[in-house]
Amino acid sequence: MVAHRALVNAFVAIAAVLLGVTFGAPAARADDARSVQVVDQTGRTVTFMVYLDPSVPLEAGSTVTSSVIVSGVEVPSEPTKIADAAASKEAVLALDVSGSMRGSRLTAAKEAAVNYVNSLPADVEIGLLSFNNVVTVDVQPTTDKEAVIAAIEGLEAGRKTALYDAIISGLGVADPAKGARLLVLSDGGDSASTSTLDQVNAAASAKGVPVDIVALTPSPSHEVLLQQIADESGGQVLLAQDATGLKAAFEQATGSLGGKVKVVSEIPQNVDASNRFAVVAVGVDGTDYRGTAQMPETDALAGNGTSPITFPAAGDSPATTPLTTQTSTDAWIYALLIALIVIVGALAIASFRRQQRARLRVEQVLWYSTAITSGEYGKRPELGDSSLLAGLDKWMSTQGWYATTDSRLDNAGVRISVATWLAIRVVAALVLSVIIGLLLGNVWIGLAIGIILGWFVSGVWLSSRESARRRQFETELPDFLMLMASSLRAGLSVQQALDSAASEGTGEVSRQIRRAMSEVQMGSTVEDSLLRVSDRMQNDDLKWTVTALAIQREVGGNLSNILDTAAATVKSRFELRREVRTLSAEGRLSGWVLAALPIGLFAYMLVANRDYVSFFWTTTIGVVSLIVICVPFIVGFIWMRRIARIEV
Repeated sequence: MVAHRALVNAFVAIAAVLLGVTFGAPAARADDARSVQVVDQTGRTVTFMVYLDPSVPLEAGSTVTSSVIVSGVEVPSEPTKIADAAASKEAVLALDVSGSMRGSRLTAAKEAAVNYVNSLPADVEIGLLSFNNVVTVDVQPTTDKEAVIAAIEGLEAGRKTALYDAIISGLGVADPAKGARLLVLSDGGDSASTSTLDQVNAAASAKGVPVDIVALTPSPSHEVLLQQIADESGGQVLLAQDATGLKAAFEQATGSLGGKVKVVSEIPQNVDASNRFAVVAVGVDGTDYRGTAQMPETDALAGNGTSPITFPAAGDSPATTPLTTQTSTDAWIYALLIALIVIVGALAIASFRRQQRARLRVEQVLWYSTAITSGEYGKRPELGDSSLLAGLDKWMSTQGWYATTDSRLDNAGVRISVATWLAIRVVAALVLSVIIGLLLGNVWIGLAIGIILGWFVSGVWLSSRESARRRQFETELPDFLMLMASSLRAGLSVQQALDSAASEGTGEVSRQIRRAMSEVQMGSTVEDSLLRVSDRMQNDDLKWTVTALAIQREVGGNLSNILDTAAATVKSRFELRREVRTLSAEGRLSGWVLAALPIGLFAYMLVANRDYVSFFWTTTIGVVSLIVICVPFIVGFIWMRRIARIEV
């Protein structure tokens, strides 16, 4: 009872942790800043610019606080708010639709652009340009977001890239009086413009419109050119390495249209801040907005002491890094917590059932003692299922498939009801659905894969249990027949020989024969009982032996010699099967290896480069492609298994 209570307490504790992480964490966690940038560094004084969401009210009376953590140490900081009145009221979006953007890149760019448009405040006007070898003004600045989104979704890829012409055209459309900003998306250098880089820099400087550039996988030289344009105009370069990074970059860009908070921080001498990450948080009227930024790599920021906490720099922009609300690590934590709940819950149930059986044995002994003493025999105590499962099992017993499932459970040695087995399969499928859905970030794909995988794995497990018991029966049968022949030579009858040989053994054959002898005691014939054993174990050798016994009863003969011959024949067939299985092992192993290669590669890419394979569950064509791939894969695997399986 103590162990059971401990398991139940552990189950409740883990469930509470999961609920706390799921429902409690978001309330305590700060919202995201659109972006955080290092805008100045003089000696050990670093100035950050925190860009807030356009929906965040930042007014003259707003109370603003700040905190900066570098290398795990909080350093002094002083915030200065820049009121929302200075925020832009117009944005012009220029999208690269050149040939290099064709396919998944253009799809991801459209999705990120639509999210960008939807995230803008209602009073901000948005214009749209697209460029390949020519520049097209698709929509003049307007507050009609639906028109802009429709134009974005209708874009198609062309050929070359007129980047410089597009920037100059965008500057011409933008209105400086409205505090306009130009946002340009490009994945390559200029290859078709009539304008030059100097003309672009001059136009950007003269117009007074900041140019923000989202650079998708730029080369080092291309990145330098884009940085020059952004610096001349007072804009920023946002780097993106993939579809996820593209979305994050557009989200950062919306920060340019909202309020800003300048945070000046003085780094102490004992803190090493060179090339380290800083976590910058600003509080606006009691709500924290956080982000991270990488500090410049300079000797002036190198301290004489270091902190044990650092932040990884892989894949992050050297200027700005947004704080994400949920990372892939969170998904793994959710999955592990769910797995722990399932494991601890299963252990608690198993412990409870064991204690129930122990109490039942004590109650049955007391029942026998009372019955013998008093002579009154009431109902014997039994261990029953819960009322829900018992009722479900009773309803299932009227269905045609119930007998087959019950027989499979019995053959596999699984001592549970059909309803309990069905409940276990459903729970396993749902748990796998939740785990896979969290890992993939798609509930519906996780539900589909989890249900199929959970149902399939549980069915395979049951089949493997059946096959293992049948192989054990097949291995033990020759020795059992020889032992039975020896008993017959000693003068025992067939039924006595069966009973004697079964009582001395502990393997699968002995268990099945003891069950057959119980049926004989209930009125069945020996031949019929043994034939039912051969059907349960799917063993033709036993069936032929029973046929030989029936013939011997009709025509007579030396039964012990017949059993010796049958044992020798069964043993020879078993050795032949084992030899064939050994010779076909290479083919069977090849089938498993060929099946495991694509699954293993997919699992590796899911961990190493998730964005590369996310196409299969984030897009409609990806889901269709996955189905088209899986169907012939499964058919091919079954076909290879059939080829390598040789019946003897």
